[in-house]
Parts: sequence; structure tokens; C-alpha cells
Amino acid sequence: MLINVIGRKTSFLFHIFVLKSVLIFIRDLFLLVTNVCLIGTS
Repeated sequence: MLINVIGRKTSFLFHIFVLKSVLIFIRDLFLLVTNVCLIGTS
């Protein structure tokens, strides 16, 4: 029972961690593309 709860919590935290990493990656990619576009047009 206890192992099951710990496993679920760990899996939940892992999903949040992955989601955060993906969001940060997308944001960095977006900023990079925006900067390249700004440099390209100026």
C-alpha cells in the first residue's frame, strides 16, 4: 500500500518535471526564433 502511494507520488512529480522541461524548451526555442527573425529583419 505504502509503496503504491510512493510510486504514484514519484510518477506525478516526474510528469510535472517532464512537463516543465518541455515548456522551458519550447519557450527557449520560441525566444531563439524570435531573436533570429528580429536580427534578420533589421
